[in-house]
Amino acid sequence: MFASSCVSKVCVSKVCVSKVCVRARLQSCRKRRFEGWALAPAYMAKPPRNGSSQGLCRPRTFFVTTKTSMGRCLLQSERNANLRIDVLRSNVAAGRFRVHDFVVMPDHLHLLITVGEDMSIEKALQLVKGGFSYRLSKEYGYSGEVWQRGFSDVRVESRASFQRHRDYIAENPVRRGLASSPEDFPYCFTYLARRKAAGAKAQSAHVASARVNSCPDTIEPAGRQT
Repeated sequence: MFASSCVSKVCVSKVCVSKVCVRARLQSCRKRRFEGWALAPAYMAKPPRNGSSQGLCRPRTFFVTTKTSMGRCLLQSERNANLRIDVLRSNVAAGRFRVHDFVVMPDHLHLLITVGEDMSIEKALQLVKGGFSYRLSKEYGYSGEVWQRGFSDVRVESRASFQRHRDYIAENPVRRGLASSPEDFPYCFTYLARRKAAGAKAQSAHVASARVNSCPDTIEPAGRQT
């Protein structure tokens, strides 16, 4: 009887030891699993606009909208709108990015822009917004907030999307009642491109006219009198 009781106790002990071992193994596995989660980088859940570093290896096109601070009509005046366009032009001339289309509205800016392999869209917009703010302060003494923080962007990845956003930009001043047609609004790509083309055509005609006028008439030499 005593021997039987001892055997039972030994069996119970073995079962307890077995349960403890199983519990220890489970806790070890859980610990390793949660440690693995803790090591995962948090930013993976929200990738940046440009994706991985390999995403910077080719040009990317975006439709971008940025607004003025508090929705104020800081870009409504001819002076500020032309300054805004000049900042865009200087960045394009410096080869920092390409601008396919734009419109300067009284309280916001639309851009269709392509950035190169060594430029992020965030950096490009920093140049666009910061350059204007700096010149507005330096040249005209404006000391207030100019831009609302951040911007919105849409990645343009097809010809149809490209044309759709160009149409949206062109029609923006018409929808706001600022012009009867895109060609009549002076602070957009459409208007400036048309004016540039007209100027080039007029200059070409002027040069051609000047060349004709500079050619002397052909005069037959007078015959020798005998």
